[in-house]
Amino acid sequence: MTLEVAIERATRRLRDLGRVSDATPEVVAAQFRDFETLDEIPRNCLLELNTERALDTQVSAVMREVDRQLTNP
Repeated sequence: MTLEVAIERATRRLRDLGRVSDATPEVVAAQFRDFETLDEIPRNCLLELNTERALDTQVSAVMREVDRQLTNP
């Protein structure tokens, strides 16, 4: 996801009294700035998901990959 979307989500969560996240927009910006790519894990062992898509779409992508891995180990 983009930094803008992540900051917008953090800002929205701040207004939610039942939130469990303590990530403020400033924390989110710092995490984006400090992020290091996982280059020690081979690309074929990773599954990238677009978290801006609907949850059911993401779950379907995970299930397809699990099925693919079980069928073609």
